[in-house]
Amino acid sequence: MLGKYVKINGTQLPNPTEYSESFSKVSNTFQSEAGDDLVVDVRTGKYTGNFTFQVSSAWKDRIKEYADMPTYQLSIDGKIRIVRTESIDYSLENNSAYAKNTKGYWTVTLTATEL
Repeated sequence: MLGKYVKINGTQLPNPTEYSESFSKVSNTFQSEAGDDLVVDVRTGKYTGNFTFQVSSAWKDRIKEYADMPTYQLSIDGKIRIVRTESIDYSLENNSAYAKNTKGYWTVTLTATEL
């Protein structure tokens, strides 16, 4: 447990087993009449988060539903961002397909990028 409290659209998700974040700069490049490249920084601090969850099949399906939305509200430790899903991958844990009351346990990896 990483102590990262993750909410999507107000719903508390299980704590991720792995979490990383990065912040990037958004720039526009223009060319002047003289042929010089002009770079204008439009924004700094654009958030990208990578999450890995180990969850039941019900949570996997729920996270996938959020990932299929065009945008959603992501809250991490109270900081709210509007994001979209860049990628989602999931894989069945070995020998978990016959776990009682579930369709197995899954590793779900989600990458979300701030708009």
